[in-house]
Amino acid sequence: MPRIAVKSSAFLPTLFILWLGIHVILFVHYGFRDLVDSGRYQTKAAFLASQGNWQEQGDLFYSVYIGLTALFGKFFNSSLPILIFQSLLSGLAVVSIYRAATKTFNDDLAGFLAGVIFLLWIDNLQWNLVVMTESLACSLMCFTVYAWVHFEKRAKDYLLLALLVALNVLTRPTGMLALAGTIVFIASQQNNERRRVPIIIQSAGILILVGISLAGANAIFSLWDFTEQLSRGNIVTYMDTLQGTPLYVQSLHVNPSTIVPPPQGEGSLLKLLIFITSNPAYILQAGVWKIMYLLVAVRPYYSWIHNGVTLCWMMMVYGLFVRGVKCSGNVAVKRGVYTVIIVNIALIFITTIDWDNRFYVPMEPGIVLFAGGGAATLYRRWKNKMETPAY
Repeated sequence: MPRIAVKSSAFLPTLFILWLGIHVILFVHYGFRDLVDSGRYQTKAAFLASQGNWQEQGDLFYSVYIGLTALFGKFFNSSLPILIFQSLLSGLAVVSIYRAATKTFNDDLAGFLAGVIFLLWIDNLQWNLVVMTESLACSLMCFTVYAWVHFEKRAKDYLLLALLVALNVLTRPTGMLALAGTIVFIASQQNNERRRVPIIIQSAGILILVGISLAGANAIFSLWDFTEQLSRGNIVTYMDTLQGTPLYVQSLHVNPSTIVPPPQGEGSLLKLLIFITSNPAYILQAGVWKIMYLLVAVRPYYSWIHNGVTLCWMMMVYGLFVRGVKCSGNVAVKRGVYTVIIVNIALIFITTIDWDNRFYVPMEPGIVLFAGGGAATLYRRWKNKMETPAY
């Protein structure tokens, strides 16, 4: 059997060619898409540019992207520049995932394969060509994972993580996942130091974190009343508004007459909890379906070919992810990634699933990191087997 040589010096150039080729293909196929939410961001950016403040209170959690859109709109009468910017930033995100996986597994091939998986995950990569927050949010999460892997407890490492968390949170509300993951990551990094801290101080610190988390959750639930979609029986967002149209899928909408409505008043954490406890069977049944759709990325309204290809891809990625996790000894990074995945699943459970898999974006970088390592270990194992002479 001839020996298969893997030249690490060609990894980054190959990833660049793949990145460029895929973006060209996506542009030829889709063009620069103008979705419904794209117009909303452009309107808010125009308002910010003309009025100097946010159009709505909730815009704070999208302020980075709205600000960038306003800045590009000030100098260019086109959405093309920001799309180019976020596509280029996605290229840097590929490099960050490459370097993070390389360091995690001490293997350039792991970094290369992580980059390849990231670029071939078209459901997520396509957002680079849309004026929406998903592309920037994905890149920032890649940079956050990179910062976790290269964290050495220096002052600049803490400052970098603080900056990245702030950018995540102010790009879209799901940036809170980066905050949760970073808290768990840093706590895991401080295991030895934490053992020397008196239990009373540790307990006080935990109570303070819980209090801050509850206050933050209540603030978010006040801005976005999650019970509104839940009480309408929607498994996919706004499905009830499409009844009588070809887009309506009955299995993704529960008859709201069977649902106990939430209490009157503005949204809050308490209002959500009351609604959940009043409808445990509905919440559990709908939540399981939402988690399933999130994790396998299929939808009843996609073609069977699309769903078949997607399902095979997701199963392959999950298999590689599990293997990569088993082969990695970086406990703190693993815990940070687990936290992002678990909290994201919990959010989907109590809200709704999206139409086009974009709610998966926050979890992708961490999954890709370990999937690249899993793929590299499988390749090394196969290569060694091929090179071992049989007697």
